Amino acid sequence: MNYEFAKSLSGHDKGKIYLIWKKEGRLAYLVDGTVRTMASPKKKNEKHYQIVKHIPEDITERLKEKQPLTDDSIRRAVRAYEQTLNHK
Repeated sequence: MNYEFAKSLSGHDKGKIYLIWKKEGRLAYLVDGTVRTMASPKKKNEKHYQIVKHIPEDITERLKEKQPLTDDSIRRAVRAYEQTLNHK
């Protein structure tokens, strides 16, 4: 399974990084493992988020190792990705 990260483009969470948990038509259910868990994902229209194209391979490999996904593994992956952004 390919995991996609998304960056919120609008709303009070503008700029926040999420993992796309699932998609239904034009809507995506976004999770961060902290506030937006798999039990209460953020529902967002596709025009209000941008898919992150370049995710370091070590982060996606970490997610693939954790089957099934947990809020903890999602939280760690989102934080790891945010740290790579801060080090650029």
